[in-house]
Amino acid sequence: MPLPLPHDRLHVYALFSGGASGLVGLLEGPGHGRDYDIAGALTDKAEASGIGRLAGHDRPVQAEVLDYQDFCRQEGLPPGAEARTRYHREVAGRARRAGADTIILAGYFQVVPEEFLQEFPRTLNVHPAPLHYIARKQPPKGSVGYADLRDCGNSDPREIAPLVGNQGAFTRAFRGGNAPHDVLIAGHAYGVHELRATVHQTTPDLDLGPILVESAPLPIDRERVGRNLRNRNWAGIWDYGRALQDQLKDQGDIPAFREALHLLAHRRLSLSDGLVWLDGQPLPYKGHQMNRPLI
Repeated sequence: MPLPLPHDRLHVYALFSGGASGLVGLLEGPGHGRDYDIAGALTDKAEASGIGRLAGHDRPVQAEVLDYQDFCRQEGLPPGAEARTRYHREVAGRARRAGADTIILAGYFQVVPEEFLQEFPRTLNVHPAPLHYIARKQPPKGSVGYADLRDCGNSDPREIAPLVGNQGAFTRAFRGGNAPHDVLIAGHAYGVHELRATVHQTTPDLDLGPILVESAPLPIDRERVGRNLRNRNWAGIWDYGRALQDQLKDQGDIPAFREALHLLAHRRLSLSDGLVWLDGQPLPYKGHQMNRPLI
């Protein structure tokens, strides 16, 4: 069964912490006004550059500001799980009043609690790396190394889920904030020579939700990476990773978000029984993969 869809057109509410480039891309997309409307937006940072960017857009959006640090001070709470839960109750109320049925995280740097996700199961995030690779957990504390890196893109998600759960021996290899950098280093050794943006359903576990859409590939310059690795030029690797991530925002994140919203709006994409379905057929672990190279 598809996730609940009370409208023919999605009513999207965006959460952001920085420049809101993903939301700007949706405002400018062909699906705006057809597949989805922007019901509203909210930022957790009073200084977020996206506030002015959205207000000055040809299709202006007046973002609500609910600064997380200010909220914690006003509530007398230290930043943490309880504060996040209370904060997101307020966020949920605002999204509800705006008539939202879909939430997108457009560069939103908060961990979204389970209570919020139960009310808004269609909460989508985009991640700047392919999430269908898994790697064996490494000590300490289950941190990610690259032992036994596996491409599980064509696997049955129900077979992979137990491996990457809290009790599993594996986790997704390219999770977290340094994912493009991790792809460059691991990719050279394990044959991962492209970067993709991944739209996934948000869960309380960071970057572990079901994969809906992966963008077309952005090729990685193997010679450049290899030269930097041989010379132990870690700054060069880091700079190249940031440059690729910036390129991926426009060429990967935004097209993948647009694709996901289009498929959801037309009821072609759904989730049930631990699977993502497209046109009535179950998708593999990598979800719906866009294949035209980004060159």
